Parts: sequence; structure tokens; C-alpha cells
Amino acid sequence: MRFIDSVTTHQTSATEPPFRRPGLHRYLDIGCWAVAIAGAYLIYYDFAVTPLQGLLLMLLVVVSGIAQLLFGWGVFLYRRRFTAGSFDEVRAIFKVTAATGLTLFFTGVITGYFSDQPAAIAVIVIPIAMVLMFGIRYGERLRMLARAVPDSAAAPTLVIGAGAAGTHLIRQMVTTPGTKFWPVGMVDDALAKANVQVYHVKVMGTIADLPQLINETGANVLVVAVAHPSKEMLRTVQQTADAFDMQLKIIPPLDELLEKGLRSADLRDEALNVGFKLILPRDSGNSQCVSSLGSPCWSGRARYSD
Repeated sequence: MRFIDSVTTHQTSATEPPFRRPGLHRYLDIGCWAVAIAGAYLIYYDFAVTPLQGLLLMLLVVVSGIAQLLFGWGVFLYRRRFTAGSFDEVRAIFKVTAATGLTLFFTGVITGYFSDQPAAIAVIVIPIAMVLMFGIRYGERLRMLARAVPDSAAAPTLVIGAGAAGTHLIRQMVTTPGTKFWPVGMVDDALAKANVQVYHVKVMGTIADLPQLINETGANVLVVAVAHPSKEMLRTVQQTADAFDMQLKIIPPLDELLEKGLRSADLRDEALNVGFKLILPRDSGNSQCVSSLGSPCWSGRARYSD
């Protein structure tokens, strides 16, 4: 048995919108500190603030804003290092907020000598400001997802495998502007994956349910995103793809990709394209494919023939 594959390339859009607005985040984060400080101290003073206390509150806002900018710049929070709403950005925000809160605490200790102002309120201000900053990033993430709509020519795609490879692939499909493959559902035989959902994409059934799911979703592309798919599973999926005249694509495990190595030309193509590249040995029935960091680079129609 040999594998025949017709491959066509697909390039990503060159007009991808900017993903981050670090300049806007600076001002929003300072605003978070202003809201947290004003809210905490106004509640403490029962909304009866003297002119002196008002000046001290303004001083705390200025100090927290300057500290936020300095510490944020030091950890690259405002220098386009992190993806919006990612765990890396959350970790950076936590560090910056903790350092800024500590600065605010010592400032409160000093100003406490001049007015009746407890420095311990800074302990309350820190989590309030942190939650507000997290909320801004989460709102930005939701806004990006709301804008992630399929291209009119995007192919409805069923992803087989709800593990790490499948969920990562779906995230990439949904968040990549102008993607040509739009996930409409996941398929997995594991009972533990029966309730998995990534964005709007849910596990809809098992491989045995593929014919029914294809009719329900109108999918015309099948993607196998399983680390080590068996021959039996690939044969079953291939037969289903042939029966419905669908494209079949396969994502390789990362360890195989690193062991086999890639040419410099392959790495360049994979960095610039979204799709799949299928490379199979001439005398083996096991399908193998090449991709980079989970990002497919070529697309094509494939089928088994005897």
C-alpha cells in the first residue's frame, strides 16, 4: 500500500492586524491603580475626605503610576513581549503589581506621619488593582475571539483528537486571521475527553460517529491531531474521507519532528504558511508529516491506493 498526496501551498495574510497595544495598557493599568486607591480610601473614610487627605491620595496615585511604569518596563510588560491574556503576561502583571504595591505600602507608611492614613490599606488596594488589570486583559481576549470569524472560503474542519495537539491546533485556527480551515467540532474516542471544549469547538463524538458528524457539520476536511495514531485508526479515517470525498490531513508529534530534522527551506516555509505538508516513506504504510511548532505549513488532498 502506498500513499499518494497532491500538495498545494497556502500563505497567511500579510495584513494581519496588530495584536497588542502596549501604550494603551500603560494608561489603563495606571487607571486601575487610581480606581483601586480611590475606592479603598473613600470607603475607609466613609466618603468624607479632607483636602489634605485628598492630596495624599493623589500622591499615592502618582507614586503607583510611576512605579507601575518602571517595574512594567523592567519586566517587558509594555514592550510587546507577551501575548494578550497569556499566562506569561499574567505572571508579569503579578510581579509588577506586587512590586508596585510594596512601593505603595512604604509610601503610605511615610505619609501616615502627616495624616490619619493607615498604610495597611495598601494590602487591600493591591488585589483590587490586580483583578482590574486581569479583567482588562480578559476583556481584550474576549474581544479578539469575538472578531475571530471564519473566512468566507474557510473549509469546515473536523479535528480528530482532543489532546494537546488538537486543542493547540484549534486555538491557532480560531485566532489566526484569514485562516482557511475553520474548526466545527472535535472527535475523540477517550471517555475522559467527552466534555472537552476549546473556544466554541466541542467534542461531538467518537471516530465511529464520523459519518454522522460529517453530515451534521458539513465538514469537508478531516485533521488527525493525535500524537501516535495507529494504522487501524488511520485506515478507518481514510476510508471515511474517501467515502465523503474529503481532504485528510495529519499533524505529527513534535518529538518526531525534532528527531528527523528539517531543512532550512522547510523551516522558512512553515514559518510563513498555514496548512499541512505530508511526507511519507515509499515502502511504509505509516503516514508521517512535517510541521513546525504545531503550525502546519502545507495543505493538500490525500488518499490511500493499493
